[in-house]
Amino acid sequence: MARVSKGNKSSTVQFNLNFVYGCQKVSEGCVNCYIDRDPFAHGIERFKLPDAFSANKNGQRNVGDFNEESRLKELDKLPNGSWVFVNNVSDTFLSPPAITDEMRDRWLGYLADRPQYQFKLCTKRTGQMVAYFRTRKVPNNVWVGSTIENRKALELRLPLLLSIDTPNRWINFEPLLEDVSEGLSLKGISWACVGGETGSKYRPFRIDWAYKLYMIAQRDHVTFWFEGGNGKNESNRQRGSAFPRDRPEADSKRSDGEQTALFDSNKAVGTGA
Repeated sequence: MARVSKGNKSSTVQFNLNFVYGCQKVSEGCVNCYIDRDPFAHGIERFKLPDAFSANKNGQRNVGDFNEESRLKELDKLPNGSWVFVNNVSDTFLSPPAITDEMRDRWLGYLADRPQYQFKLCTKRTGQMVAYFRTRKVPNNVWVGSTIENRKALELRLPLLLSIDTPNRWINFEPLLEDVSEGLSLKGISWACVGGETGSKYRPFRIDWAYKLYMIAQRDHVTFWFEGGNGKNESNRQRGSAFPRDRPEADSKRSDGEQTALFDSNKAVGTGA
């Protein structure tokens, strides 16, 4: 198995495949984004950017490009069945000039050519993703996802996500900033990942918000992954009853689930800084 550096993997995947560094803040979920903190912040100096969030500012591209050949060589060392997050230090659906359809076409070609892996795309620009896939097929091993941090994002992004022609849809309820469960249906979604905000300026997170989503996921037969509360209040310190961390089925095989747990559903996690 390939040796993966600390900053090159996360809990739901074995590898982060980054082609671009840099983004632009578009909603409440972006306020305390992690990409300008260690271990990712080195990208600002490496690519000589004004900051991590200047993409498309004043018509300038303001993102950095990783060596694609090098990244793909590292990817190809992974064992079959690995899960891979694409562009977790950017957004694959940034507008031009930062990211163009030609770039997306090239990247999606790389993913389609590697059916032995499962690839996660995630965006807050769900409309851009819908427009892109309106004239293109989603590869069978690609999971299209949107971040939903609050009800405003839910009402905007969920209908758009559901309009994409693929069974591989997922929602990233992270950072979850408020209860979005009222009246929610997850039918048409295959995977729901839930977690609180991390970093020194994290905003409050309540475990009952996650628990309600978990119950909806069970009702609607959606695979559920609980990422945890906040970085300063790890959930494993306050465990209660079982709470799953599962990946969805891929190629007729379910990845091994990992069990975490619930803690006091009435306790707010974190007060911000």
